[in-house]
Amino acid sequence: MWPFLLRIELLATIIVTIILMVWSITLNAPLEEPANPTLTMNPSKAPWYFLGLQEMLVYFDPWIAGVIMPSLIIVGLMVVPYIDANPLGNGYYTYKQRKFAIWTFIFGFIVLGLHDRDRHTDSRAGWMWFWPV
Repeated sequence: MWPFLLRIELLATIIVTIILMVWSITLNAPLEEPANPTLTMNPSKAPWYFLGLQEMLVYFDPWIAGVIMPSLIIVGLMVVPYIDANPLGNGYYTYKQRKFAIWTFIFGFIVLGLHDRDRHTDSRAGWMWFWPV
């Protein structure tokens, strides 16, 4: 069974790669002009993967936002599996049995994820709340 599945997956990978290559060659990407080191955007915006860090810099001192809070987040994520040790084992996902896990998810995903920035404005008026749909 597995050699046939491997052939199908290999063929699918080759087809998708060819489609993506043709699509990327024929599509005209909307790129901006090259960066100008003498002219900085106002406000200067970080790439998407640094957006959370940039938003923390608006509200906190750089030492707190750049060193302490990311360290606390990383340590907190490392500690969660030890705090939420489920004595029943795997496969139990009801609210009664997994209160801590559910509230950790609600806090991290919904509460912390609500504040996002409109990245197309040039003033603090563009910072707004986006509620889940």
